[in-house]
Amino acid sequence: AASGNVIPDLRRSLLLTSKASWDEVVLNGAFTDRGMIGWSKFLNATQVDQVRAYVGEMARTLQQQERQ
Repeated sequence: AASGNVIPDLRRSLLLTSKASWDEVVLNGAFTDRGMIGWSKFLNATQVDQVRAYVGEMARTLQQQERQ
């Protein structure tokens, strides 16, 4: 789940705070020009929500670790 600064660390992404923005990027490919494809051919909306929930949990874990 960690990034070595070569690719963005989604645990730190502001996209997590907005389901609509997350869906635009992850499902619809709003960042295709930046190298992030849309995943709608491979994932349905429920699966994308599950990925967002997982990344959100990893973000909370990271925040807790950084506070220690």
